[in-house]
Amino acid sequence: MKTWRLITYNIHKGVAPFRGLSVIERVRLSLKESDADFLLLQEVVGEKKLKRKKIESQLEHLADKRWPYHAYGKNAIFPTRNHGNAVLSAVPITKFHNRDLSVYRLEKRGLLHCELAKPLAGFHLCSVHLDVFEVTRKLQVNRLIDYLADHIPHGAPLILGGDFNDWKHKVGSRLEKALGLEELSALTFPSWHPMLRLDRLYVRGLVVKKFAPLTAHPWNRLSDHLPLYLEFQSKG
Repeated sequence: MKTWRLITYNIHKGVAPFRGLSVIERVRLSLKESDADFLLLQEVVGEKKLKRKKIESQLEHLADKRWPYHAYGKNAIFPTRNHGNAVLSAVPITKFHNRDLSVYRLEKRGLLHCELAKPLAGFHLCSVHLDVFEVTRKLQVNRLIDYLADHIPHGAPLILGGDFNDWKHKVGSRLEKALGLEELSALTFPSWHPMLRLDRLYVRGLVVKKFAPLTAHPWNRLSDHLPLYLEFQSKG
């Protein structure tokens, strides 16, 4: 049975912490070297206006032969750029939907939901980014649960990954009770000295073979978050 590899990662808009330097090319190379089949990414710049009317897209830069199928969900929109969640896949994506989870305009958040084709037909991947404030995060989790319950068949294989900003550990029990999801978490923030479990994976309908944060260089310098790495097999 084939073992698949997945990474969830808040790439911090491809900008190194503190220095403000673009590291998107190093992010791309590191992700490619990981041999991951699927990427669930947050804070990806979908479009950025440059001088001479050029448009930069991090999604197009990240995607290559390893992930010929991809989807982007625009969340935060500014005069010169926008950013949001992305899913990159080695398996065809049959359909995708971007669900707005924002509670107020200043903190735009969303859920990007993708359904895969063969050889993982009926498998669902979701990339999410939730608020830093607990009050609004609770409302977003309610919307998240309602959406997943309405749009994904009960018991269908699912991987929900992203930046949950849930340092008080209150989201996991709700997702487990409402959707039957198992939590996989580790210390990921800040990347240079991890103290908080902000990034999570929630899974069902699969066999977990390996799970770990990627802590070695250069991962601890590319973003303020560490990536989470998962190896899994389908039960089907």
